[in-house]
Amino acid sequence: SVLFPGDTAGFLLFLSYSILIVFFITGPLICLCDKEHRNASKHHHQQHHQASNVGVLSPSVSIEMRSLPSTPIQTKTATQIPTDLNNNDCSPLQLLTRLDFWLSTTILALLAGLGQMYIYSVGYIVTSLFGELQYIQDNYQNYKIFVQQEQQLQVIIISIASCSGRLVSGLLADIFSNRLKLPRIVLLLVATSLAIASQVLGYYFNKLNQIVLTSALTGFAYGFTYCIFPILVGDLWGLANFSSNWGIVNMSPIITNTLLTVYFGEIYDSHLTEYTINKTKPTSDKPAETTLLEYCDLKEKCYNKVFESSFLVALLATTLAIFLSYYHIRKERKSISKTFTFEE
Repeated sequence: SVLFPGDTAGFLLFLSYSILIVFFITGPLICLCDKEHRNASKHHHQQHHQASNVGVLSPSVSIEMRSLPSTPIQTKTATQIPTDLNNNDCSPLQLLTRLDFWLSTTILALLAGLGQMYIYSVGYIVTSLFGELQYIQDNYQNYKIFVQQEQQLQVIIISIASCSGRLVSGLLADIFSNRLKLPRIVLLLVATSLAIASQVLGYYFNKLNQIVLTSALTGFAYGFTYCIFPILVGDLWGLANFSSNWGIVNMSPIITNTLLTVYFGEIYDSHLTEYTINKTKPTSDKPAETTLLEYCDLKEKCYNKVFESSFLVALLATTLAIFLSYYHIRKERKSISKTFTFEE
């Protein structure tokens, strides 16, 4: 760190304090926004109830209704209109009974787990690819500094790519919704495709200048995923309980983050060998100082088995995303067809 050079404990302490400061500053604003949203939602439902009593359909029934052609239509009475089109808000308890909730949480768990596994483990990948054992022996004084600099570079690339992924994801979501009139849930396929591509690059790229691309694509996919999912939570289950619903969905990666990261560590540790390295060069006055170094000199073979498994995880996420998109689009079309009867 630039602020705390060589002081990891001080840097971590700074992060812990800064997180608390940000929380206390922004916490009241979040509460105020939730209160304002609840009041607006209550007012909207009252207006909709009044309109339905006189047989008038609320202008904000759904995006799909507003995007239909302005052709003469004949609607059924207000009591015959399915309530799930007028209000798709779901409480946290109701989510547990929905298939799309379990599909969404599983997809997020798999995609976020892959991203976190790489973020936590990229330092070991850099260490494996950095140099031969003889190079470390000859340059031990500067070896750790060189490795740390390369690890910091990868973290910077992941951070920038993650930010870019969030920006692109938000722009695509608006384009899909406002211009193309397409369901934004299909953007899940973009996220899963990026995840598959990042695992392929991680497996085949075995040089330091190549894993820059792996880090960039992984970070982009991770940011893209974490931007599109809150949008989908609002689209699928409404905004009345958005904070609670998104909080529940966002808990799902806890298990996969732990499992995949531990799995990477076990595979990597199984290839480690202990070597005796000279910390200093011998002189006529005193012999060289030695230290024990656990090191894997197999390069990409130290961890490639992990990417074989993670590719299957990304493939599973893609399969579930395809099914969820099909399930959601089919359900919407059925709901709309039950609501409207067109006349020739």
